[in-house]
Amino acid sequence: MVHRNGNVIATGGEGYTRKHNALKGIRSVMQNAPGATADEESD
Repeated sequence: MVHRNGNVIATGGEGYTRKHNALKGIRSVMQNAPGATADEESD
């Protein structure tokens, strides 16, 4: 999670083994932080 000023607020910690589980985590964050946006990045 990154603030609009570029500061990292939170990271995914251990990460996810499946994209489906990562998306569930994103939906949870968005429900609890309704003003947040989500962008997909890959390494």
